[in-house]
Amino acid sequence: MYRGATEPQHPTFYISDPTDRSAQLHEFLLGQGDQRKMVGEVLATPDARTKWEEKFGSPASITGACSAVTCVRFGIPIAAAIVNFVTQELFVASRMGCIRLDIPDLEPSDITLAEIKKRAKPIYFPAFTRRGEVSHSFITFLGKTDYTENLLELFKDTKFFHDKENDPKKYCKYTLPGGPTRILYLSDIQPTEPYIGFILANGEKLGEWVHWIPFIRFGRAPDDVAGDAPLLMHEIHQARPRTKDGILMATTPLYSIFVPADDKSDNMIIDVNKLRTVPNPSRFRSTLFVANRANAWANALMDAQKFRQISFPLPRGRR
Repeated sequence: MYRGATEPQHPTFYISDPTDRSAQLHEFLLGQGDQRKMVGEVLATPDARTKWEEKFGSPASITGACSAVTCVRFGIPIAAAIVNFVTQELFVASRMGCIRLDIPDLEPSDITLAEIKKRAKPIYFPAFTRRGEVSHSFITFLGKTDYTENLLELFKDTKFFHDKENDPKKYCKYTLPGGPTRILYLSDIQPTEPYIGFILANGEKLGEWVHWIPFIRFGRAPDDVAGDAPLLMHEIHQARPRTKDGILMATTPLYSIFVPADDKSDNMIIDVNKLRTVPNPSRFRSTLFVANRANAWANALMDAQKFRQISFPLPRGRR
């Protein structure tokens, strides 16, 4: 997961999730009959996508099992690549934008930067235009012990919802999402129904959510390709956060791996030195809230709670 390079203070390193949704992929493969078939044969069948969506949710471009890797250079996540095993798509976020590419007919040696630019289609993050309770709808992970408890305590302490129940499950549209592709629920890949108001990293490990950051940095709305990034990310926490495997699930600014990049802006970098304090850096956790900047309810809530916005410097020539 963690591989240092040459820079002593903020080394270049890569964070990967080799197989996200591995449990679902294992279950899917076992249910396909002939166990002598290769994995690629099973996933290449014409009805594989339909069967996956029937069992594990749609669209498969977002819900499919995948592999992801993100490069962090000088403390800044500069690019992410995600391969969806089920749909055989490649998603890339980098300074050239956010794009998707069908790869079933390509040899690995053919997937070059030039070929990606030539063949890929853009991914956009449309403005959130709904109002009312629809803006409260969200996606997060609740599939293992401690996650539901963390979410209930968090929403109770921060008073996210002002209805009588203040029950997060009322608004959670899917409780077993993948990690890296969760950011795509806010993109034009997600159908307009159900509308997703925000996504949440619910005290999850670094490898689940770090891949979102390049999509947030380089994402664009369809009608504003060169304008401000449409997605905003905030780090949220409660007064008495839970722990899992001895690691805080929601870090305050004091313990966060996100630290100010300089004194002249509100941009952040990832503090590699804080990752080094953990025996296994892949287990570092955080609770992160990502919504479209046009979701007025979501961003007003973040401002009212005074949670830090986590943004990163953009390359020269990009705002």
